[in-house]
Amino acid sequence: MDSAPTNDAAPARPTRRRARSLEEQLAMIAAGARLVPTFKPTRPTIDATLGGVSAGWL
Repeated sequence: MDSAPTNDAAPARPTRRRARSLEEQLAMIAAGARLVPTFKPTRPTIDATLGGVSAGWL
């Protein structure tokens, strides 16, 4: 048969990471984990998204 392929699979659900307990965090520190500075972008973010641009093409 020459039918178009279908995608019957359910979309993958995003996995949520559970919050680590205090004991797990302390164990990670004892194992050598350390704090690092957070990322701070050098340029301000813009309000426009590519989603808005591509929607205009439809």
